[in-house]
Amino acid sequence: MKNFYKHMKYKYGEEICTMLNHHSKQKQKLTQQTSQLNFLLECRKYDILPDHLTNSTKKITIKTNSNNINGLLEKEKRLFLKKLMNIEITQTNIDIKTTKDQVLHAEQRLKRILSEFDYNSVIQNQTLLNQRVAIERQTTQSTKLERLTQTHLKKLGIRVNNDWFVNKTEIHFPEEVKWLLSLGKKFTLPTTNSSFKPLKTIAEMEQVIQQIEDEREREIERTKLSSRIMQFKRHTKHNPTDKFILEAYRKTTEFLKKHKDIIVTDSDKGNKTVAMYRTYYNEKMNRLLEDKNTYKKARTDPTNALQKQNNNLVDELYKKQNNRFQRKKATNLHRGHST
Repeated sequence: MKNFYKHMKYKYGEEICTMLNHHSKQKQKLTQQTSQLNFLLECRKYDILPDHLTNSTKKITIKTNSNNINGLLEKEKRLFLKKLMNIEITQTNIDIKTTKDQVLHAEQRLKRILSEFDYNSVIQNQTLLNQRVAIERQTTQSTKLERLTQTHLKKLGIRVNNDWFVNKTEIHFPEEVKWLLSLGKKFTLPTTNSSFKPLKTIAEMEQVIQQIEDEREREIERTKLSSRIMQFKRHTKHNPTDKFILEAYRKTTEFLKKHKDIIVTDSDKGNKTVAMYRTYYNEKMNRLLEDKNTYKKARTDPTNALQKQNNNLVDELYKKQNNRFQRKKATNLHRGHST
């Protein structure tokens, strides 16, 4: 890079080096501002407060022995810091726009002065430099965010049990992704406006309402149900734990889409979630299926036949249970008449 500047100074003079230096600083500044914005947005999604904000209010205290007062103070401080973070995000967006304008203006000046070859060389060198800066910043911010996430998890009472998640790949899984995957298939996500299905809820509740004998009471329950559905749709609010779970789900979905060579499945034993390479999983399954002592090829799909057998078995058990109930009922009636 030094030789490049010497070449430009020799070819275009001292002033062009000042312009190039200014352009380089502005490009790096833009990269840092963008990285900071992404970090702040991630913090807001997870409902996490960065250190530079929390440290600013540590000295704000009230002399009291009341836990209620201390709790109220912490709550108000948190609300204030969240508003402060929103203001910082707004200001960072403004700073990015200003820096982009300065970079564009600098590039327009350089384009007028430099030859096409030299201008393209400048842009190419700056792009490579900014890529290195961006990677460094991203690594730093990711480490910082993971540390904040760990602290946030402890405050929410969420603990990652490493025994529940087994990573058989060389890919690094973020902590919140490991935590969500370790919960297994039976874990239910918090309900959101997009996931909530009013028609399904109404249909399911109507089956319960139909069991009420009085028609007036049925209408009252339908009115209550309608009111609660409308209230939920208008005022859906999630607590910090729900927010974290939903954001962890979003990040997990993005992570798995990015790493399509990974398969996540349940372990054979131990009720664990296992992540492995898809190719390894397919090879392992093929080796198992090649064991002719354990498996044999089926000419047709046996699902329908097995389902029919299962239904017949259930019907038979139901009839036996019903006959037993009728006999018991008849016996009780006979005893009643005898007395």
